[in-house]
Amino acid sequence: MVVTLLWEIWPGFIMKEASTYTRFDILRDIIEDNIRLLVVLNRFGISLGFGDKTVESVCKGNGVDTDTFLAVINFISGKSWDSYKVSLLSLIGYLRNSHLRFTDYMLPLIKKTLIDGLHEAENPEIAIIILQFYDDYIEEVKKHMDYEDSVIFRYIEDLLNGVISDKFKITDFSLGHDHMAAKLDDLKELFIYKYKQTNNETINTALIHLMMCGRELVQHCEIENKLLFPQVEKLEHELKTRKPENTTHDESDTEADSSTLTDREKEVLRWIAQGLSTKEIADKMCLSFHTVNSYRKNISEKLNIHSVAGMAVYAILHHLIDINEIDIP
Repeated sequence: MVVTLLWEIWPGFIMKEASTYTRFDILRDIIEDNIRLLVVLNRFGISLGFGDKTVESVCKGNGVDTDTFLAVINFISGKSWDSYKVSLLSLIGYLRNSHLRFTDYMLPLIKKTLIDGLHEAENPEIAIIILQFYDDYIEEVKKHMDYEDSVIFRYIEDLLNGVISDKFKITDFSLGHDHMAAKLDDLKELFIYKYKQTNNETINTALIHLMMCGRELVQHCEIENKLLFPQVEKLEHELKTRKPENTTHDESDTEADSSTLTDREKEVLRWIAQGLSTKEIADKMCLSFHTVNSYRKNISEKLNIHSVAGMAVYAILHHLIDINEIDIP
């Protein structure tokens, strides 16, 4: 019964499906095709109520990088995903929200269900052992995810700003990266071999949630391994092999080159071109107001453009944004 239910909830996790979701597909149809992608919407900050809009339209309306969204939903669904160009900044935002889903929602929900079910346990000693085991596991997961949030993702953000460290590289972390789901399997085995209690639907529900959480953790780890870390390695290589910029300038060259902007500055420029204020950009990018303001100043100085309209035109001409995404004053 449980195995059948999980198979129905997680189709495509094991078996690879053929057709790929594209930017022109209706998002509602994709959700109906694969209901578990609902959690992906939340992690990208996409709200419901999008009606019959396409993936591209919904992503643009919510300030989400379309290619990154498509790479993630296709990867999760077992479809071809590597033709899409992943934005590291957008993917980090998704992964941070995924961490919150695990630490603030899924793991506490399982604990609450366990407590409710174990309240009826015939063997209180086993109940205490199970809860202590689970509490230790929650702390381990939180510690792992806090480290990724505060160290790994910040390291990647520094790389996007052109700052590279000689003391650390992403493989120092990725080679030992673990999905942390094995202990949930141990907990499941503890129930199967040691826990005796008939007619306890609450415990059965807890086990189903526990097994689903384990699968999500494995999937989350694979997204980092396949979509995130290879891109970071590539960025590290580019920064290490980049030749020092020539400090002399040809006076006849009056047109600024978009390559002079860092990836983070280009991201800020795209938001500026869409008319967002400094505070709105800071909220979108999870940065401080002061940091975004510094980026705006750097962009203006590099491009010698000081108006929003001018930046919007520049972004269009250099293919940093589509003309349909903005309203030019």
